[in-house]
Amino acid sequence: MTRRRFIPVHDRGRVLIDLAVMLTDGGESISDIGVLRHQSDALGPVASAPTVWRTLNEVTAGKRKKIQVARARTRRHVWSHLPGGVPASKCAGRDLGATIVLDVDATIVVTHSEKEHAAPTYKRTFGYHPIGVWCDNTTEFLAASLRPGNAGSNTAADHIDVLGQAIAQVPANHRRELLIRSDGA
Repeated sequence: MTRRRFIPVHDRGRVLIDLAVMLTDGGESISDIGVLRHQSDALGPVASAPTVWRTLNEVTAGKRKKIQVARARTRRHVWSHLPGGVPASKCAGRDLGATIVLDVDATIVVTHSEKEHAAPTYKRTFGYHPIGVWCDNTTEFLAASLRPGNAGSNTAADHIDVLGQAIAQVPANHRRELLIRSDGA
């Protein structure tokens, strides 16, 4: 997240980490970053909400790819240190062993005002229809695609795109046996 000839007060990578911590802690909006600021003795300096917005605006497609690579590298390191290895997933009460299970699902996110890329949904609401992928073995969120509310539930191209991103997050030595589940109602 570095830029030439620009040294920000808050390192942009650190701002993104603080944002992830805030979301994990239950934050729902950028202004919730203030909760972390109250814990600065433990966490160090935390950026303001405007700085978080500026950081997010600086994330280009190239930087997003670098972030994905860094996440995958970190996941590979963490998975290699799991006591007993990656936990087995279960399906119909049966232990799936070394199989990595990826769950794909879309949901409706309702907005109450005109937001960028929001659109009417098939449920007669207004908002977004993001699609995400989670690893059932570790309950980790792997990838997502923010889509307008009128995006189709079963759009193959969207599923393929988000699955490609998710599979890239799974360490290579665990990609031999994948099971992909989708809520195909």
